[in-house]
Amino acid sequence: MAKRKGKKKAGTVIANGSPMDGVLAKGMSHATRAEILVYLNDYGMASPIEMSRAGVGHNKTSADPKRRKLSNIAYHVRVLEELGLIRLVKVRSVRGATEHFYEANSRMMLDIEEWSKLPPRAKNDVSIKAVEQTLARAGKALSAGTFDSFNERAVINLPLRLDDKAFIQLAEDMTDFAFKRCEELQADSFVRADGDADKLMHASASLLLYESPPPKP
Repeated sequence: MAKRKGKKKAGTVIANGSPMDGVLAKGMSHATRAEILVYLNDYGMASPIEMSRAGVGHNKTSADPKRRKLSNIAYHVRVLEELGLIRLVKVRSVRGATEHFYEANSRMMLDIEEWSKLPPRAKNDVSIKAVEQTLARAGKALSAGTFDSFNERAVINLPLRLDDKAFIQLAEDMTDFAFKRCEELQADSFVRADGDADKLMHASASLLLYESPPPKP
């Protein structure tokens, strides 16, 4: 495997906020925590109850999936809060109980060194959730009829034959250029909208680069 110089970002999942160090690697070492971070960055603020209703952390093998799902989410929310990856922003009373609302304050971007520290199972779980989020976003847009609202929409699946050096370089180019360009264009949009987010459409940009298994003969 070709060696890398300096700290490069591994484009796994991206949200809002700032890059963090090994703390984020610990937070993402469980797929449910990664899923919670993605959900909070999508919706801005949510409680464990709302995340449970949305299907976050769903456990089909539990004898009582609904109850297990909520308790599981609540546990991982506490872990994320202790790590400083999310923060409590609102508390309200509902039918004699207290509901806590959280928001994410981290970007799910690990440098290669930190990503390499995750065990293979954790990497696979996080990647599965990332791809599931990609497919879920696209599926919602297709169902809502917004996917093809612009003739300029992009769908690119390009099979390639690369060596290690070319693969790593392409990963760096996609991560560095695409994210930077997305942020630049989003900032330009806010300027043209005079800072009013309600004037802007919701859009999703997804990038995937991975080694494919060889085709069957």
